[in-house]
Amino acid sequence: MYTFILLFGQGVAMSITGEKSTRVMEVMITKIKPIYMLFAKIFSSLTAGLIQVSVFFLSGYLAYLIGWINTDQFNIFGFDFDLGQIDAGLIIGFIFFFDCGYLVYALCFAALGSVISRTEDLGSVMGPVMVLVVGALMIGIKTMMDPTGGLVTFSTYFPFFSPIVAYSKYVMGEISTLELVICGAVLIISIGLIAYGASRIYVKGVMVYGEKFKWSHLRAMLKK
Repeated sequence: MYTFILLFGQGVAMSITGEKSTRVMEVMITKIKPIYMLFAKIFSSLTAGLIQVSVFFLSGYLAYLIGWINTDQFNIFGFDFDLGQIDAGLIIGFIFFFDCGYLVYALCFAALGSVISRTEDLGSVMGPVMVLVVGALMIGIKTMMDPTGGLVTFSTYFPFFSPIVAYSKYVMGEISTLELVICGAVLIISIGLIAYGASRIYVKGVMVYGEKFKWSHLRAMLKK
């Protein structure tokens, strides 16, 4: 989940920055409203991501059915994993948390990608989001060792960490139905708030060229 979220989220930012650097954006915004472009790009990438993830896992499942995977020696990060316990609940949970995690980070990547004019500058604005993504992975690994710890409990409801952490707890059977419902509700509400802020930044950002990026610009765009 970490790998796919990072891969497709960064792809959105690179696509937006590429359109600005080649001046394609100037033509596109005369034909399509920027807000439509933002969500069309995000949801089309999500659809492509789900298709690729499905192909990846179906290939693995086919290899399992054929007998090409030795289930007696299959483990993840040193933890034994029984493929026979994969059921519809785990698959639905993965799809839900993958979708939510992707939307949280893709909206952030899209907003930051829209405020720079050159692809080379992308790394300079992605630092904070990358820290959050790596933090989610690290706490997700910690969840397998200490699923009831204070940091893990907080991360279960923190929208930037919860897609990986909550799903890890769900796989391990360490999260109650009530916690799962609360986590899902917090995620959906957070996505709505992030989408609102990201759309305001994107609409203003795609029309800004040549200025050196400053974090204060984001605050000004949100105010406008």
